Amino acid sequence: ATEPHGDAEIDGHRPEMSSSEVLASSSTAGTPDDGRCVATRQSDGERCAKNVSERWAEFGRYCPTHGKMIKAQRKSEQLAIEAREREARELASSDALAGEMEAMTELFEQLSTRMEELERKAAEDEALGGKRMKTVLSATKTVLTNHKGLMEAKNTLMSSVADVRAACERDEENRKLKEEINELMSSSRENHERLTKAEKDVAAMSKKIKKLTISREGEFMTRAAYRKFLEDSGIDVADCDVFHIIASAHGGPDHTDNFLFALGSSFNRQIGHHLDALNCFLAGKEKCVKAVEIARRVAADEGLWEHVEKRGRRRVLYTQGVHRDKDGRALYREGNNLIRDLRRAALEDRKKAAAAL
Repeated sequence: ATEPHGDAEIDGHRPEMSSSEVLASSSTAGTPDDGRCVATRQSDGERCAKNVSERWAEFGRYCPTHGKMIKAQRKSEQLAIEAREREARELASSDALAGEMEAMTELFEQLSTRMEELERKAAEDEALGGKRMKTVLSATKTVLTNHKGLMEAKNTLMSSVADVRAACERDEENRKLKEEINELMSSSRENHERLTKAEKDVAAMSKKIKKLTISREGEFMTRAAYRKFLEDSGIDVADCDVFHIIASAHGGPDHTDNFLFALGSSFNRQIGHHLDALNCFLAGKEKCVKAVEIARRVAADEGLWEHVEKRGRRRVLYTQGVHRDKDGRALYREGNNLIRDLRRAALEDRKKAAAAL
């Protein structure tokens, strides 16, 4: 049997090279001993960026991945050499057995001819009796004894032929095993290339996600920057304004805890700074509490005042504005009451409209 090489490459070298030839090619390539793997990636032709592993030092200056590949290649080559030697021995044995079979067949034919002659003579001498008949019977007995021995030899020979056939079947299994090993090595290289690409994709995605992430503690951010953040996150903010929960005129800072995403620009400009309670109710109780907390923290730290937008020439802090004595829950209740009154008014309008029909 011959060794199938396959189409795959190991560390950028042709697969028909032995492991020692691969190592020699790497060592004479002028690669500096800088602690990095000397293998070349097939995907981009660049040298492997991983460090040399001491565990695979017997195979050369390779990282664990390429060291495993060299080890698998050496094992495959050794299996091929052993299979060829075993096949040569078994073929020689098979040829010898075939020669013996031919010789025995010729002997069987001679014996058959001899038996026919003896039977013919026995028939001719049957009437004669006496000493000559005894001689014929003795010769016949000898022939039969020899025939029995030959049959035993034939059975032994057939058993040897069965052993040879089983050995050939094992060689076929070994050949299939080598093909599977080559396929696994090719698959391993492909998986390594896909893994490298996936790692690059994950790094790029992580970098992108980092840009689109706001910490749980919130961040100081201008309305323009927050609008850009929403756009980069895939949110359509066309004809929308970044919405403050607590209006700037009442001490609400430019901070993510005080932004209510982006709402219609017409709606924003209609309510102005007159309906903070409505904004608090729209934002929800927890978000409203956070908005008031950041507004109070800014008011207490002069270094943070710059995050409260001036109205005209004057900057109003939360502790100076109309909500200074209210916490987030109180503003949320005001918004709830406002919505309740609007709902009642709408119900009354519907009743009046129905009564007018």
